[in-house]
Parts: sequence; structure tokens; C-alpha cells
Amino acid sequence: MQTMHPTLLIGAYDWDSERFPKSEFAERIDALWKTLSPAVAGVLIYADPRHNGELAYFTNYIPRLEPALVLIPRKGDPIMLPSDPPSMWSSAKRVTWIENFVPLRQADKSLSEWRKGPTGGPVTTFGFNAMPPALHRAIAIALGGIALPDATAAARNLMRRKRPRELQALREAAAILQTCADALIATGAILEAEHAGLKAGAQDVRILYSVDKGRTLRPFSDISGAKSDPLLAYIAIRHAGYWADGFVTAASKPGPLQTKLADALRAVVSKAKAGATLHTLAAENPLPPHAMTKSTLGCVLGLGLEDEPLSFVAQVGTETSFGSALGLGPKDSPASSQSSALEEGAVYSLRIGASQDGNHALASAIVLVGNEASEILWTSP
Repeated sequence: MQTMHPTLLIGAYDWDSERFPKSEFAERIDALWKTLSPAVAGVLIYADPRHNGELAYFTNYIPRLEPALVLIPRKGDPIMLPSDPPSMWSSAKRVTWIENFVPLRQADKSLSEWRKGPTGGPVTTFGFNAMPPALHRAIAIALGGIALPDATAAARNLMRRKRPRELQALREAAAILQTCADALIATGAILEAEHAGLKAGAQDVRILYSVDKGRTLRPFSDISGAKSDPLLAYIAIRHAGYWADGFVTAASKPGPLQTKLADALRAVVSKAKAGATLHTLAAENPLPPHAMTKSTLGCVLGLGLEDEPLSFVAQVGTETSFGSALGLGPKDSPASSQSSALEEGAVYSLRIGASQDGNHALASAIVLVGNEASEILWTSP
């Protein structure tokens, strides 16, 4: 879900070595190398404050204001290249287990030297579609070629199945989401919901809400004492780097459409297990679709909120295929129909909506997909 992105990330992002020890990242990197060609000598990951899931997955580093790069060589120690000047590295180094820092402005020189060294060689890249053209050009030249192979899809495939420590973080994130939802329902105030989430330990809270009884949602822009009944909202929170999100409705009395949608959500969740297609899940909601959910069934949850939307992609002909877009940028092509099936071990935010006779309703659930059944981590109140 697209939300208003803050100018500066202000939450606590320091590396918690007890929650995610260095061995956790070593295992993730080892698993990555098993998916890549033996000819690849290094992985280069780009991130900025908005798109940083891959960088966070392998390094725990999340840039606050300016972009960052990391070089993870097959042999040797990783090199972090932050935009922060060396005078700020004492705080930047608290965010990651990586010790070797080089200024991003020296990336072309540092990468050229590494490529020509004894452990250098071909690289594959993650997240370069979001990189500014000038930086991309300088790095491509430093690495000996204009075309740099992108393996973001390989990283996403690895990241989709959640490891035990990740699941713990996601369960805690879902609990904070519930805290936000409870505050919204109790007070009918967007700011109260945001404050409740921050007090509960969220790094980031983003809320969209409706002033037209659910027809549209908008970001918070000003303080108003006006009440909306029902008040429909979308809440996304980040905790320990991991996102949880969902629709919440605060109403003095649930309307008939909201009640019907709640039944449809239960039906969707009951079918949400490994191998279920988006087409199968969408068919469980017989209500006229809401504009916000008619082209998507939600997203894959993890370190990126917008990285893997479950989008309905129209194909040539009369059939419609439901694919999971990779979310790398405007030039992306949809994933193949084979990837439209839910994957065991992945966590999904499943969202549905309905609009009928001037009434609107939205509902969602967060599920950990299993082979025979799925675990509900959170569902709309």
C-alpha cells in the first residue's frame, strides 16, 4: 500500500545483536551464495530510506536520509558505503554488524580497486532499479561494464520464507498493530492510534484514513476535530525492521456491508494455504469490489512494505492472471503465473474491500502460510 513516506526515519534502528546475532546474517548470506552462480565474486546492494529491504536483510542497515551501498564479496569482509560523512560513522556503525566503512562518494574508486584485486570479479546487484542514474553510471564504469546483472528477484525469493527470528519480529509487529487498532477504535482519533503504536515500540507508524466514510483514504495532513462514523483507516507499523499492516474500522455500529465483508475475509483466510492462487482467494469475496482492492489482494510482508504486492495483472485474451509483481520500479514486468500461488513459510497481508449502494468496507488479515493450514497473526477487529 502506498503511504506518505517521512522525510527522515526517526525510530530506533540500532542493531540488536541478541535479537539478530551476527550468525543469523552469516546464514542468510550463505543461503544467498547457494542461489548464485559460482562465477559471481560479489553482491552489491543499493538502498535508500524508502526501499531498503534487501540491505536490511543481509546487513541490518537501514539508511535514514540518504542512499547507501554494501559490497558483500564471496571472499573477504563486506564493505558498507554510506552517504553519512565519517564524522557520523560512530552512530551509523551501531546500525549494522559490518565494521568496514567507506564513504559513498568514493564508491567508484573503492569498487574499481576491489574488482582488480585478488578477490574481485563479476558482481550481481540488488535494488539498482531505484538508484539515481549518475551513481549507477559511475559504479557501472568502476565495475568494468555499463550493464550490471540484477538479481533482486533471487533475493526476494530467499527473503519470502521467514526464518524463526523473523517470525518472532513479525508476531511482535502484529501485536503493536493491534495496539494501534485498539486505540483507534476506542478514541476514533488517528493521532491517538499513532501515539499508541510509538509507545508500544514501533519504529514507524503510517496511517491512511477516510473522511468520506471509506470511499477513499488519505494521509494525515492536519488536526481536525471532525468525527467520521464509520472511520476507516489503513495502519502500517514497522518494528525491528519488519512491517505489519491492516485495515481498521471504528464504527458505533457495524453496517451490513462491513458484516458481510468480515464473513468474506474469514472465507479468504480459510483458503490461504500453500499452493492457493490469488484467483482462488479473490473468488471468496462475492461483494462488489472496493476501488482500493479491486486490483490487488495485499502484499508479502517482511522488511519492505511495498516490495511484493499481490497484484491482479490482466493478460491478453479473456482470462485474467493473478501475479505477484516484484515491485522493483515502474519498468517491472509482472511475475509469471506460477508465482501467483501462496508459498509455505511466507507471511502475507491479505486485503479485501467492498463498495455497494454508497457504502464502503475494508478488511484484512496477516497470515503465516502453512502447507495444510495457516496461522493468523492478525485480523481486522
